[in-house]
This record gives sequence, C-alpha cells and structure tokens, in this order.
Amino acid sequence: MESTFEEDSILDRQISAHKVPNKRILYMLVALTASVLPTYPFQGIAGMEFSSDWPFYLIVPIASAVLLSMAYHSTFVAQHMKLKTIALPDAPRPKKGQKATSDDSKVAELEKSKYEAALGYSLFFCNLVFILLVLFFNFYLFKSFDRRINYTIGMTLASGLVYWLALENTKTVTKKQK
Repeated sequence: MESTFEEDSILDRQISAHKVPNKRILYMLVALTASVLPTYPFQGIAGMEFSSDWPFYLIVPIASAVLLSMAYHSTFVAQHMKLKTIALPDAPRPKKGQKATSDDSKVAELEKSKYEAALGYSLFFCNLVFILLVLFFNFYLFKSFDRRINYTIGMTLASGLVYWLALENTKTVTKKQK
C-alpha cells in the first residue's frame, strides 16, 4: 500500500493535468460581468446617467471585480480542500513503466470532476451572495442615500463582505483539515 504522501503527490499531478489554463483570467472575467450587472438598475431605476457618472461606472465595478476574483479563488481553495477528503475508489495503481488502465482513467476523471465542482461552486456561491447583498444594500438599506454614494458603498461593501466570507470559510476548512 502506498503512503499518504505518494497518494497526495499522485492526486496533485492528476489535478494539475486538468486545471483550467490561467484561472485568474477566468475569475476576473466572471467578476467583471457580475459587478457590471448591477449598473443597469442604477441607470434605469435610480437615474444615474452613463455620461455624467462614468467614473462611478468605471471605478466601482473594477474594485468590486478585484475583490470578487479574490473571493472566487479563496472559495475554490476551500471547496477543493473539502473535496480532496472524499475517498478515491480502491483501484490498483500502475507501477513505473506500466501503462495506465481504465481504473486510472476513472480516478483521473473523478479528480477532474472534483476540480470542476469546486470551481463551479466557488463561482456560483460568490456571485449569488454578491447579487443578493447588492440588492439588499442598494435598494433597501442605503436607498435614502444619494444614488452615487449608494452605488459606491453598496457595491464595495457587498464585494468586500463576499471576500471576507470566503476568507473565513477557507480558515474554517483549513482548521478542520488539521
């Protein structure tokens, strides 16, 4: 039977073989999309004009996107650590020089599924919490504020809270793993 260290190194090699190339770019694109979405209600409902309020529409979504992309990564790491603890099916592992069998491809497929599940969960969870917080802050809690202040505070506070929640989740998972 192989040691835990050898199994972990095999697991890490298999996961790295199925990684999305340049995850940070993916995170930033998704975060920019999510942080630009709340601008439409402010333009349509609150009456913020694109022409006169363009600095708000440029700076606030970029700042929110940076915080969201860091939250995506932190949530991904926590979820991936949780999924790593799921036991792999007992399959004989090939020794050096042997060809991979169908069991090895099943293990690799399982690892790819774990990776994709962690990535999908991180994007879904962070975006859901972000949009709900934006709606709560901007259209309930800060609705009596000036629309530009409302937009700035609501968006940055929502993305900051999502990032903070992601960091706390990662700390909790790390403590449980030890």
